[in-house]
Amino acid sequence: VRNSPVMSTDPTGMVEEDKKNATETKGPQGGMSGTDDYSRLWQNDWNKWAQAQTSESAGQKVLKAWAAETDPVAASLMVNTWDKKGSVFGTVGEDHGVGHVAIADPSSGAMLLSQFPANGKPGGPNVPKDAQETKREEGRGPDHSFMVDVKDRGAFARQALSEAGKKMWTPLGIFGTQCAVSSTKSLFAGGSGAVDRSPFRWPGSLTRRLDGLAGVPGSGVTHADPKLVNSMYGN
Repeated sequence: VRNSPVMSTDPTGMVEEDKKNATETKGPQGGMSGTDDYSRLWQNDWNKWAQAQTSESAGQKVLKAWAAETDPVAASLMVNTWDKKGSVFGTVGEDHGVGHVAIADPSSGAMLLSQFPANGKPGGPNVPKDAQETKREEGRGPDHSFMVDVKDRGAFARQALSEAGKKMWTPLGIFGTQCAVSSTKSLFAGGSGAVDRSPFRWPGSLTRRLDGLAGVPGSGVTHADPKLVNSMYGN
């Protein structure tokens, strides 16, 4: 996730520049109102979340089909990660971000998990993005790509759908979700031995784990074919 130039501690994820442009608007649940914190911008962010819940992406179609399976079916999934850029909290004028994790189905090319806060700030309504939208958000294609085996793609899909349906993207995935948390929880649910029950909360932590396991016999992790990655992201 690429952060705005200044980290905000406001629960809406807004910074002062946003608030100057805000208009007096009632928030998404009727109880969120005010001239600043619960503004037109916050309402627009919730509209993005609502739209994501009612539309069905290619990835959601794949996940729903897998989730309906009654018998375990093994699968190899593409896990892409982006490195941290600049400082985590950032300074004025700095292009920076904490990194990102996305999971795709290499067979169909569908993006299964790639979550961002709707407002582009470090906290907000949770919305999914496809491969090209993810590339635009991060400013480049993935820095690392792995193939990770799961024993039960149905269990993976059910957890992934649960994570994608959560309302809030929060920095550490507490009281909500975020890319690293949703990815590791879903991989664990699918029976991958590469991750633990306790989810990684930073993309870099997952990258280091997968990079250390890649190619180790029995780990279920290998480096992805660059041609396959390029076909999805156009690197």
